[in-house]
Amino acid sequence: MKLVPASHVLFGTDFPFVSAGAFAKGLGDYGLSYGDLQSIGRENALALFPRLKKCG
Repeated sequence: MKLVPASHVLFGTDFPFVSAGAFAKGLGDYGLSYGDLQSIGRENALALFPRLKKCG
């Protein structure tokens, strides 16, 4: 978070080397706010790909 704000980060994994659950736990352990986690996990992607909002 020293290089870019949470609004510029998308959730992703390096599966199969790290599971999505382990990566998500790492984000939670990092101390990000609930709002930042929501942005990284969903909202930032929807801003880039608005058609995904229909997938629901």
